[in-house]
Amino acid sequence: MPPGVHPRTSTLLPARLVALALGAVLVLASCTPATGEGTAEPAAPPSGTSSPGRSPSDTSASPPDASASPPGDDGSPLAVLTSGEVDLEVSAPAGADPVPATEVRAIGDGAGLLQVVIAGADPDAGDVAPVRLTLRTPGTLEVNVDGTVTVVDTDGDAAIGGLTAPTGTARWTAVGPEAVDLVPAPADDGSTTPRPPEVTAVLGTSGVVSARWGDREGGRSLAVDATSWARDAGEAGVDVVWSDLVADDPEIDSATMHDQLVCHSIGAPDKETWNLEPWRPDVGLLAVLAERCNPTTE
Repeated sequence: MPPGVHPRTSTLLPARLVALALGAVLVLASCTPATGEGTAEPAAPPSGTSSPGRSPSDTSASPPDASASPPGDDGSPLAVLTSGEVDLEVSAPAGADPVPATEVRAIGDGAGLLQVVIAGADPDAGDVAPVRLTLRTPGTLEVNVDGTVTVVDTDGDAAIGGLTAPTGTARWTAVGPEAVDLVPAPADDGSTTPRPPEVTAVLGTSGVVSARWGDREGGRSLAVDATSWARDAGEAGVDVVWSDLVADDPEIDSATMHDQLVCHSIGAPDKETWNLEPWRPDVGLLAVLAERCNPTTE
């Protein structure tokens, strides 16, 4: 099967709900770190990305240059959000009033931070004009059920980047295979009129800091250290981590390995390493969650 787009991806939303019921504490308590007997070299990051790191305060990369595309009310680009080989043009509809205040800057893991402030909307004017992100590099955008967005390569085979779910009162809405709108969500007081949010989201393209084979319990174990961006990026982060791992070592491409990865991302996102074992039985994602990421019987 093609790497990066796993057939069980569609089960991720119910699986997340089940995981909440089981409790993330149970997962964290059961997933023990690897014994450290592995000697493989760390997996290399995808081509074209900045050197990955764990600290989001790392700002050594230069921020995207948006000086050639000044904001305006004529539909011209507000900025360009960049990470690795993925570029997203940020724009507002022609005639938008007010034009959203927009900032982009580079952060850790080679990721790019987008901050949008939409202020001064008239409650009687209806929906606040959305901010649109349009993919300028090859690929397509897929909005996930958890509110994140995955950037898929032109062949549809692998995830090459992703957007975190926006903070604040907003959500991503698909407007085509290469564009998404950042749409303000309804106010908490039940009003149907969206309220002007201050919103941030992060574009990332690097999912893995390192991946080392070792021995643990019943056999070989892969200790995966995911980037800070991937740990915070929900389904999009899982997609990118999976594509990075499979591209580096095709042996990893199995249903049980993918289910263990999803389980760790849901229940133990902050654990130092996510330990994935190819010898564990393929029992399905919900059963893996019930077994706290460590299934032992069919």
